[in-house]
Amino acid sequence: MTTDNLPPLPDLMVAPNGARRGKMDHPELPITLDEIVKDAAACFEAGADGLHLHLRDQAGRHILDAGMYREALVELRRVVPGMAVQITTEAVGLYEPDHQFDVALEGGAK
Repeated sequence: MTTDNLPPLPDLMVAPNGARRGKMDHPELPITLDEIVKDAAACFEAGADGLHLHLRDQAGRHILDAGMYREALVELRRVVPGMAVQITTEAVGLYEPDHQFDVALEGGAK
């Protein structure tokens, strides 16, 4: 396998929210897609060129959903087109490997 056609790795990757903490842990933790995009833009402006992305459902819980990741990636690519985005497939005790693989393959990441 050759890596000649792969984009360069980010110099600085940020992970603004993770899968476990919520607003009760820190009121500024980005949970909604709008909050995540806003934080990604601020991090990019400050010099970060990579984002490790965790998404949440309507109740603020960790979710692995390929459609939601595709939606988030469209918005992030629109707002911060120069930022690399790595979607998470973290199980957090909620998901089985087959589901994680499906999200990785169908979530829109390249």
